Amino acid sequence: MMEATLLEAGMPAERITVIVDEQEAIDAALKLGQPGDLLVVFADNTTRSWKQIIYFKGEDGTRPLVSPSPTQVKVALPVRAEAIESQLGGTTVIADERGVRLARETDD
Repeated sequence: MMEATLLEAGMPAERITVIVDEQEAIDAALKLGQPGDLLVVFADNTTRSWKQIIYFKGEDGTRPLVSPSPTQVKVALPVRAEAIESQLGGTTVIADERGVRLARETDD
């Protein structure tokens, strides 16, 4: 879904890499990160993923700075909420001063 949305928003296909395996994807992202970068990880296995992040050592054997508490960051997204909603089968996307999130489904 993310790849389709990025392509729809105009991102060149050669700039997109899809790594399906969660551990491999996190490892690749950690290796690509540079000082000052923000890495956002959406993980299914949160405990294992967090341990992978906090115990990661760069090529020089040092550990990068990892913030154990969330940091609020405002990011301008090039994708409109309508484009995201079309990829999510009608799930409502909420974009406001708190950020961007999916609306919770409730039974009436």
